[in-house]
Amino acid sequence: MIQRTNRSVAQQGFTLVELMLAMAFVSFLLLFIIVATVQVIANYNKGTVIKQINQTARDVVEEMGRLVRSSDASAINTSALSAGRACFGGVSYVWNVRGSVNNNQYTDNSLVTLAKVDDPSGSLCASGAGGYPKVDPTKATSLLTSGQVWVQDLQVIVSSNLGLVDISLRLSTAGNNQPTGTSPNGYVCLGGSDGDYCAVAAFNTTVSTREGGQ
Repeated sequence: MIQRTNRSVAQQGFTLVELMLAMAFVSFLLLFIIVATVQVIANYNKGTVIKQINQTARDVVEEMGRLVRSSDASAINTSALSAGRACFGGVSYVWNVRGSVNNNQYTDNSLVTLAKVDDPSGSLCASGAGGYPKVDPTKATSLLTSGQVWVQDLQVIVSSNLGLVDISLRLSTAGNNQPTGTSPNGYVCLGGSDGDYCAVAAFNTTVSTREGGQ
């Protein structure tokens, strides 16, 4: 008896071209996912930085405004503004401005970024033979994250009639993300790879002193 064998077996599989196309598609998909994830994280980090700067600037300006409203104008000492100090009759603010040589320090020789200090005598605004006194860290509250946020400018201007006080504060990111350009209104972010998280916030207010409210 003759046995016949059916040899028409279907051959199935991927060709080399099909494999290359599939690998290219998967690689593109992975690259897209990675880029999208990095972008989302970058936007989140930038939003966090901007929120921190805006919130801090707003809080400092509002707190200074409350101090002004509760103080006699004669107790507001702005003579040391150029040295990064302002005293409000019991509470003083000490800071270092980006790129300046103020070098305000704590007693442990670390640099002050922006600090609120219990200073009943206003001694931090009084320059002696050795210059302005260093800040006692046990009496100070740091208001900025060192190395991440700079003070670009802080001004406290008392009107000639002692009735009004203008307070303005500009903060920015620091390090590789610090502003690299200038405008008539101050420092600005120009972008680029080092400016991904660059941000500048400016707040100002005008408040009445006790004399101005009378």
